[in-house]
Amino acid sequence: MEWQDWIIREFEGLAWAFSLNGGGQVPRERWTERPDASPSIAWTLWHVARTQDLIVNVILRGRPQVLDAGFGERLGSSSREIGTSMAETDLANFDAVIHCEELERYWHAVLTETKSWLATADLTTLDQRPPTQERLRSAGVWHAAGGEWLPDFWGQQSGEFLLRFPSLAHGYMHFGESQVVAARLGYKGS
Repeated sequence: MEWQDWIIREFEGLAWAFSLNGGGQVPRERWTERPDASPSIAWTLWHVARTQDLIVNVILRGRPQVLDAGFGERLGSSSREIGTSMAETDLANFDAVIHCEELERYWHAVLTETKSWLATADLTTLDQRPPTQERLRSAGVWHAAGGEWLPDFWGQQSGEFLLRFPSLAHGYMHFGESQVVAARLGYKGS
C-alpha cells in the first residue's frame, strides 16, 4: 500500500472512530452534556476538527481554514482557538452556545478537505518543517492561556509529524475519551 492511500484511509478511520466512540452512540442533543466534569462530546469533536483544520490547512498548506468558509458564525462560537488548556468556565460556555448539527457539518467539511488534499499532494514536502509561526500569525489564530507552548512545539516538527500526530493520532486519542463520556451518559459503544 502506498503512503498516500494509507494516510487517507487513516483519516477515514478517524471518522469511523468518532461514530463508534461517542458521536454515533449518543443522540446529538446530548453531545453538550459533561458527566463528571469531563469535556463534552461536542467539545471533543470541535477540538479535533479545529486542530486538524489548523494543522492541515493553515500550517501544512498555507491556506485558509475551513472554519473561515462561514462555519464560525454557524457554529455559534466565535473562537478561533483549538481548545488546548481551555478553562472549566470556557468549556461550559462553549457547550452552552455550540450548534451540534453545524459542528458535525464542519467536521465532515474538514475531513473532506483533508482527504481531497492528500489525494493529490506531494507528500515528500512533509519531510520539511513548515513555517508554522508565520502561518499561524497570518491566519489570526491564537491560543488560550496555558496553550502558548503549542505553536513553539509545532514549529519544531516536520510536516509528517504534524500530519501523523496532532491531526490524526490526537483525534483517535480524544475519540477514545468520547467513548468514556458516552458510557457515563449511559451509552455503550458497539
